[in-house]
Amino acid sequence: MDYLRFINETLKKRGTPISFVSKKAGLNYEVLRKTLAGERPMRADELIAIADVLGYKVDMSQKN
Repeated sequence: MDYLRFINETLKKRGTPISFVSKKAGLNYEVLRKTLAGERPMRADELIAIADVLGYKVDMSQKN
């Protein structure tokens, strides 16, 4: 599962609005909305901030 799908499914399952995540992560609502809709690429710092809000850690130590 890719990270966008995982984030969107997590938000849906928890009933967490994008506005809540954007405020807690310090991200612009429209930018986050477009990112989660796949309309713009997600930056690494955005992914880390969103993961933190959702209670996850981003582990970049593994190689493919």
